[in-house]
Amino acid sequence: MCDDCFDEKYFPEDHAAYKKRLIVLEDGRSIDPILSSERDFEKVLDLTCYIETSNVFETKLCVDALFLFLEKISQIKIFPFRLYDGEIVEVMNLTYEEIKENLYLECEDKGIFHNDNVCVSQSFTDKKSFYAIVQKGIIFFSGNDEVSKLMESVLKELNIGYSIRTLSKNDGQKD
Repeated sequence: MCDDCFDEKYFPEDHAAYKKRLIVLEDGRSIDPILSSERDFEKVLDLTCYIETSNVFETKLCVDALFLFLEKISQIKIFPFRLYDGEIVEVMNLTYEEIKENLYLECEDKGIFHNDNVCVSQSFTDKKSFYAIVQKGIIFFSGNDEVSKLMESVLKELNIGYSIRTLSKNDGQKD
């Protein structure tokens, strides 16, 4: 009996929770976000560009940039995660409106995203074209070519400095 079948038979509640948190891609591949990192998403989603803001900016400006980007790609279904030191430790079930409200509350050190521990941040994905980490005054963004160009245009529009790198398709490492 395979591990998956064993878990399903003998630990159905754990197996159901595991299946619920899996991110299933359009092509049937999946990723377990718990203890995954940005690099894992870059590999699985075949993301080709990495963008990082180059200066520490007012946190509200970074949040504005994320939501302007989401508006430009007409994306209101995003999936949030809580990170600890760059690894996903919690899958969060929030609506777009709750995400938006709480990211803006984070600018005031309030809301569910607020945490005094500098190792804690949050990330977001649409399960197909980007993965973004937004934390105090900085954005780390990985995307395919199309959405990366849109994120670049948003950063330029808001006068936010950034650097961009091409990602190797073989290993997800930044070139």
